Amino acid sequence: MRDIARGAGITDAAIYYHFSSKRDLFEALFEERGITPALSQLEQVTFSQLRSPLEDLTALAMVALDILHRNRDFMKVIFSEAISEDPIATDEYRVVTERWRRGQARILQEYVRRGDLPRCDVEVAARQLVVLAVGPFADALMSGQDREGAEPSPDLVARVRTAVELFVRGLEAAPR
Repeated sequence: MRDIARGAGITDAAIYYHFSSKRDLFEALFEERGITPALSQLEQVTFSQLRSPLEDLTALAMVALDILHRNRDFMKVIFSEAISEDPIATDEYRVVTERWRRGQARILQEYVRRGDLPRCDVEVAARQLVVLAVGPFADALMSGQDREGAEPSPDLVARVRTAVELFVRGLEAAPR
């Protein structure tokens, strides 16, 4: 819990006073850090708001990268705890990424329905879109290329943007 407190920028005493469990703490931090509200917005996107797969899916990845970057200290704790097979951290990470994946799958399914994308396994495609944002972010953290500041580095933005654009173009080019 001490590492979580440090990553969240609060004292150990405050954690033990306010939260009865690690799960309660993680859920509160996901909410307070804007992650849960962002997922709710993704889940409530109306199809009339959609423009094009390339534009929208790239924009969603950029929003996700911004959220990850603004919460990089918290994300370091989540990644570290999940990698060390902490069941609560692993479960919380899974819950968040599953909501993210389902939100993207819903949007992809609408693009397929409208004919903007050919038929594809939208569940797999949505999972890949999540990985295309999380992967470069985690790589930047682990390789020491992470930078302080309000925004992710231009290089990291370019890596995520390029990965998503190439992926979407690949989907669009698939036989119909």
